Amino acid sequence: METISPEEAVQKALGEPVFIEFPENTWKIRTNLVIISLISIAVVFGDLHIEPDSQIFGLKFRGLSDAVLTNSLIAIVVYLLAHFLWAAADSFLEWRVRITGTRLAFTTGSKWGSNHADYPDDPRQSSLYRWWTDHAPQFGVVTDHLKGFESRLATLEQQVSSAMRSTLAAEPQVQADAASIVTAIRETRDRLTHVEGSVRTAVEVVQSGRVPESLSRFDNWFAIFLRSQNLRWLVIDIGAPVLAAGYALVLLTQRM
Repeated sequence: METISPEEAVQKALGEPVFIEFPENTWKIRTNLVIISLISIAVVFGDLHIEPDSQIFGLKFRGLSDAVLTNSLIAIVVYLLAHFLWAAADSFLEWRVRITGTRLAFTTGSKWGSNHADYPDDPRQSSLYRWWTDHAPQFGVVTDHLKGFESRLATLEQQVSSAMRSTLAAEPQVQADAASIVTAIRETRDRLTHVEGSVRTAVEVVQSGRVPESLSRFDNWFAIFLRSQNLRWLVIDIGAPVLAAGYALVLLTQRM
């Protein structure tokens, strides 16, 4: 089985959240199952019977009786029901394979397993908002590193300047090289100061209350969307035809 990286798993989870969609062939099986089930229910409730002299499209069939009709409907419903459940299971497994990496990335494994996931103690608390609150403070670490680097450059500049003043008898070339080093250090420190300011601005934007609030609203509606389509799949796409077929089988069996 192809291994999905944590980055790809997160992209799948947020980029392709839509639940199972049946292939065209499965939809046809489902439609036929519903039609045959409704016909079977109508036959029982309408108390329909086969007359000995009845014709179908002008053709007469010998030996055609209520028992034959009932058994035929039972066989057709059982076949279509089994076929539909199998096809639905295949569709579910296909979707399950797609999200397996995502689920593992978010709720299982060691807490040190990935930098792109959240690992709450309660898996139900896994959300985009939770991930943001856990990882947004890490942006501030960059500023701390820049400050430390800038401090070391300042110390190095002082050491070089002190060495230049203490070596008055040094050769002019050495003095020139040392001056160039000090100039380069100052330019680097100025650039780091500029970068630090840009990073500080970015951190303030990232850690502002506006982003978590929007993420919280997004995550709530995203969860509602997922629950809605899961419920639709269970009740409408799967539950309705299965219940209709089961009810038809019960009625047909009682009629035998």
